[in-house]
Amino acid sequence: MQTLEMPGAVWTLDAALPPIQNAAWAAAWRVFLTQLRGQAGRFYAGDPKRKTPRGAATGTPLVKGASQTGTSLLTDGWSFSTARILRKGDHVAFQGGSRRELHLVTADVASDGSGNATIPLEPPIRSAPADNAAIIVTAPTCIMMLADPTAGWDESEAGIYGFALSAVEALYG
Repeated sequence: MQTLEMPGAVWTLDAALPPIQNAAWAAAWRVFLTQLRGQAGRFYAGDPKRKTPRGAATGTPLVKGASQTGTSLLTDGWSFSTARILRKGDHVAFQGGSRRELHLVTADVASDGSGNATIPLEPPIRSAPADNAAIIVTAPTCIMMLADPTAGWDESEAGIYGFALSAVEALYG
């Protein structure tokens, strides 16, 4: 049997907010959804339960060398000689070309005596980051767009609002 791996792994988001009774908060969400103009708008989003890495994630991490692609990233600027500088399951992000990419760390990472570390990650790097691009370890995000061209909400007679949305990573634009 032969299989062919096709590019296209993307992050998705399905979110349902708890009922909102505060009129100002509801207005802010209505404005946000309306200003996206269907699938034309973009916004940053990440995993709200993965804002803080489980690894030490200390130092000022940067991409080490341009033109990197694939499923590992050479980095520097970490604290020296630190075991578990990142942990399997942590998220990292960086600017790849004109877009921010979000990645999942696939194995524990240690920094060496010079603060270098190689991060194994998925999905593969889509757009090579520049040398010395910052590695985002706290509240990492990617650029998302609505998965459906329509956006809406529910409002009850009692003034309780319900908001739900589905989004997909915006690979282009």
